Amino acid sequence: MDPICNSGPHTIRHALDRPDIWNCPWALAQNIMPQICTKLGGRHDFTCFVHKSERKKKVNVIDLEKFCVKFTSESAQTLGISNDEANVESSCVIALFTLEAKGFRRSMVRNLIGFLVDISRGLCKVDDVNLVLSGVDDGANIINAAPACGLCLDKVQYDDSIRFI
Repeated sequence: MDPICNSGPHTIRHALDRPDIWNCPWALAQNIMPQICTKLGGRHDFTCFVHKSERKKKVNVIDLEKFCVKFTSESAQTLGISNDEANVESSCVIALFTLEAKGFRRSMVRNLIGFLVDISRGLCKVDDVNLVLSGVDDGANIINAAPACGLCLDKVQYDDSIRFI
């Protein structure tokens, strides 16, 4: 299976492209994405989603308190997608992902989004969710990272009871 970030036309960025959007070149099954987000949410062993060099350093059982996707539509021109990538009259579907947890491991969010995209484009099966949550290396081998160009940290929220000195 080829990683999502293999060199190709989908990785070419233009000077005027927005840096916070991944121009995903594949048709995605939007109806599957919320279902997979729900399955991946909650307390699980996310070892398969952690960068290989970091997997054994910490316990990777994390409570993913929120994982959801919201779809909106905007014109390609509004998004700054260049004419050679899309007809400026066309509409683009935007998938906005929200993930909340007390902490994330290295590459975890990129791998979660990449895995979700691979399922919705048919490269992985819905049943593969159980395999990757088992924490075995076979599960990690089917996960491809989403490119960093489309993932942006929106905010960090601290508990009001925490005091920083």
